[in-house]
Amino acid sequence: MRRETMIFKHVAKGALLAATALVAFPAQSWAQAQQSAAEQDKAQNDAGIADIVVTARRSSESSQRVPVSITTLSTDALRYNVVQSATDLTKEASSLRIASNVTSPAGLTIDLRGQTQTGTAANDTSSVGVYLNDLFLSSAQISGSVLNLHDLERVEVLKGAQGTLYGRNVTAGVVKFVTKKPTDKYEASLTAGLGNYDRRFVEGVINIPLGDTVAVRVLGSVDDHGGYSYDPTVKREADNQKKWNVRGALSWKPNDRFSAMLEGSYGEYRASDFDTRTTYIQPGVNAATMNVMAALGINGLSAQSLAPVIFFGAGVPGCLGAAGPDFTLPTCKLTPQQFGAAAAAGQAAGAALPQVYAAVAAQRDAPRSQAMSLNSKYRTPAKTRAANGALTLAYELGDATIKSITGYDFGSSDRFFNVGGGPWIPIYTNQNGYSSQWTEEVQLVGKWGDRLNYAAGVFFMDRKSADNREDSSQDGAFPLFLGQSGLGITNGSTQVNSSHTKSYAGFAQATYEIVDNLKFTGGVRYTKEDVNVRSSGIQKPQAANGFTTSCIGPAPTTSATPIAQCFGTASASFGSWNYTAGLDYTIVPDVLIYAKTSKGFKSGGLNVFTGAGAPIQSYAPETTYDYEAGVKSRFLDRKVLFNLTYYHTNYKNIQRAVSFAAGPNLILTATRNAATAQIDGVEGELKVAPVTGLELGGNLAYIDGRYKNYATTLVFPTGPVVQDLSNLQFQGLAKWTYNLYAGYDVDVPFGKAHAQVNWSHRSSANLFENDSYATASGPATPLAETRQDPYGVLGASLTLDIPKWNSSVTFWGKNVLNERFKISMISLSNNGVGYTWANYSDPATYGVDWTIRF
Repeated sequence: MRRETMIFKHVAKGALLAATALVAFPAQSWAQAQQSAAEQDKAQNDAGIADIVVTARRSSESSQRVPVSITTLSTDALRYNVVQSATDLTKEASSLRIASNVTSPAGLTIDLRGQTQTGTAANDTSSVGVYLNDLFLSSAQISGSVLNLHDLERVEVLKGAQGTLYGRNVTAGVVKFVTKKPTDKYEASLTAGLGNYDRRFVEGVINIPLGDTVAVRVLGSVDDHGGYSYDPTVKREADNQKKWNVRGALSWKPNDRFSAMLEGSYGEYRASDFDTRTTYIQPGVNAATMNVMAALGINGLSAQSLAPVIFFGAGVPGCLGAAGPDFTLPTCKLTPQQFGAAAAAGQAAGAALPQVYAAVAAQRDAPRSQAMSLNSKYRTPAKTRAANGALTLAYELGDATIKSITGYDFGSSDRFFNVGGGPWIPIYTNQNGYSSQWTEEVQLVGKWGDRLNYAAGVFFMDRKSADNREDSSQDGAFPLFLGQSGLGITNGSTQVNSSHTKSYAGFAQATYEIVDNLKFTGGVRYTKEDVNVRSSGIQKPQAANGFTTSCIGPAPTTSATPIAQCFGTASASFGSWNYTAGLDYTIVPDVLIYAKTSKGFKSGGLNVFTGAGAPIQSYAPETTYDYEAGVKSRFLDRKVLFNLTYYHTNYKNIQRAVSFAAGPNLILTATRNAATAQIDGVEGELKVAPVTGLELGGNLAYIDGRYKNYATTLVFPTGPVVQDLSNLQFQGLAKWTYNLYAGYDVDVPFGKAHAQVNWSHRSSANLFENDSYATASGPATPLAETRQDPYGVLGASLTLDIPKWNSSVTFWGKNVLNERFKISMISLSNNGVGYTWANYSDPATYGVDWTIRF
């Protein structure tokens, strides 16, 4: 390790220890030594939990007065808790988990209240809506990590179905990022940051008023770090990042009634692939274990020496009689030479199995500096782009405001995905996809007299998306690959798919104060969606004697269909009425109780990935019926905040991605509906400000999700197969989660210091729901372990504000204890691939950011 890196490491750790000490021993602070007793008494009386204004119901109001379960993070909370990416929000909000997409480091998978999206294609949709201000980001699933979370005013996490005001695909809730807007004051700042793993961060922000009516705000940033893992054999980093983006906003307010806001952003994200580890291999002599033998040359085995098992091994049992080999049996299709070669190769493979299992375990547990990755000439870095923009026009009509929001959202992703993990499985896929979306929403928000507040409007969306995949095995017929320089056979397929969705909606919601402090809220929304898809598939086997292709597209195509005509189309329409209804009562000014029910809607769709000759199948819309009751309270002069929520969700037609073997050389994933499920949960939040400058707090969630009925039908070329998966556990669901923090502000001779420590804990969870894949004869038996054990993550920061220099310095650390845990998994152990593999958490990272303001 370089000397300067060692020095930096010790300085950063020393600062974080100082942060912990400041939080643990606030009574010994410099501020108390300098304050008089009278000043301390006054400051203590003024201490309290800060109020945060949100727009959860399309108008500005205190988060404590909104009868919705909501977690809100202010600018300071984001800074002190070191929220640098969307995945960092996992440690801030109960019931929420945000992780990198299992196939792409830039995409996001979001779990909220037990609901998740198990598909990863560009045209899949999430149960959690991601918003940038008032713009819905359909592209977050493939490009969400490109989002710049700096210069934010706040983050709002709305929990439960928000289908009336937010519409489609928010059955679990909404994550909303609210950016800072242009102001009438000149301000500028420049931030530079360093960290371990060669982190380099630079960000500039400038706000310029242009006269009395126009202002502009621009942000630009570069955020890079080296690989968290390194493969010394091929000299390649993994889990690195190169990210940059720009964001701008232009406001115009010519008079007191009219305003216009034009906002836009663009960013790019580049990374090597994940440090993916094989965590399980199907036992016995099979294609999976023989891949390892040939790739590592165990006992001198090679693709050629193991080839007889592949080509003749299946015929060995048919040649075995009561006394041994009997080549006169009608079931025997092998010659004595073929039988002998297969038996000898199988015996040699069986003897190598202990070394195979040991090799898999060794690479799974190897340190990050000794990672083992696939050395393929086809490997390409992941590249993701994201762009969005919105024009918001607002005009005040007395007690009402009419607003138009015209928005555009685009995301694209190109990535290399190694099926199975590890260096021995060159079954890979180059995936590329995009999502392009235009939206228009017109809102009318206002009040009628002193007791009625309302919001109504119409919404339109036009979204086009595509997800294309080149699946190949480098040197062997998938899934029977035998070594990286083995049989000289390349087998691959190309899937090219596109989707076009149009969505129309109208909504209205009103809150009426029946009597003083007792309010009723009711709303309704109707959504209509039209979906059109086109799907094609081409099989491309290549051998030494030539190159041939065949059509593996959906019905009505066949293998004889010309390649130019190898595609199928389909269309479907879906509609849903959604509603919300509830009562809330303010017992005293700082205590609110409420009860509500709501229905959420996640649109249905069409499966663009199909087996050869199989029809393009539709899946039904997903719906939730939520019942929620809660209390929001502040007391002891607002020194204590306590919120508690109970909810029950009836979950119908749940959309789940299920993988299946669509042919001897083709594994596909299709979305199917799990019939019904129930989710019960409790969420609690507590904040305490016992003395001036000190704030203690945390949140806790308990979730119990269970399928009531999960029977699904998969269609194969040989006919439909029904499987019952009702006993499965929800993917990604941790029954218990809690987050704790302690923050302390203290005056110091050069300005002010803030120390923050946070701890986030999650109980065990199943990270891949379905390893019970259907076969033509019925479901297979689950084999692989796909659970993550309970874990906790510690973070800390120390921020020094130095007014004399117009600057601040923050020392920070994330995952300080270097906890290693799985964040995502895929298991294809039962359908011919034979492997389960996982992506892991980031290691301990720490750094320092210096901001100077002009």
